[in-house]
Amino acid sequence: MNTNKTLDIKKALHEMGNDIDIYREILEVFLEDTPRLINEIKEDFSNKAFKNLERKSHSIKSTARTIGGMKLGDIAATIENLIKDEDCSSLEPFINQIEPEFQLLLQALKIEGKNFNFSV
Repeated sequence: MNTNKTLDIKKALHEMGNDIDIYREILEVFLEDTPRLINEIKEDFSNKAFKNLERKSHSIKSTARTIGGMKLGDIAATIENLIKDEDCSSLEPFINQIEPEFQLLLQALKIEGKNFNFSV
């Protein structure tokens, strides 16, 4: 699904039947879990623990896309797919992109959240 869009809340809400309460619940879990997962991904990469890295990337991919974090989801999907394809030598640029994209997503959520009556 390659996209340059950092956040698409409208699409995410549409997928959830426009239920803002469900969105908020998933967002809360995402905001709680993702910083830890990103740190663990960096550790796993340094330790060449690629199976752990694949699992954590999958987790970020799924939740990021669910809340509308399309670009972060795409980066995590690329990491996951590179590991599945046993192309671990190509991972580093994507590992380096995941945290900055998460920060961009947080900023977008703060701005867009106002339009949907929630705060980050």
